[in-house]
Amino acid sequence: MPFPVSTAVLEFLAGLTNGHAAEVIDKYYAPKGTYTNMPGGMATFTGPEEVKAAINGFFSLMEMDTFTTFHIASNSTGYVFTERVDRFRTATAFHDLLLMGIFKVKDGMIQEWRDYFDIGDVEKALGLHFR
Repeated sequence: MPFPVSTAVLEFLAGLTNGHAAEVIDKYYAPKGTYTNMPGGMATFTGPEEVKAAINGFFSLMEMDTFTTFHIASNSTGYVFTERVDRFRTATAFHDLLLMGIFKVKDGMIQEWRDYFDIGDVEKALGLHFR
């Protein structure tokens, strides 16, 4: 029976919320897998080590508390689409970030991960400007 691609994505996201980001990236990320936050001008990270560094950098500003998936769909080519809210915690508050995530999964490993969101929501939560 083939590995359900949506299960890999949900398990991956769950690992990001419980302080095990490095472990789930090692478990689910393909050696040349990519991660891109899609607001214009943001970098693409390739391979588990770059993805871990990017996630750890972001988590140094805000910790991922929970995620809620409203809709998830996958197809026979391994693409998984998630409409979700990621709840992040800063030193002073919780912040909800609305996202559309697209994952490409092959043989249980993430080949691509792209998150689409409003960068203004992140800037507001952190009090920083990225653009």
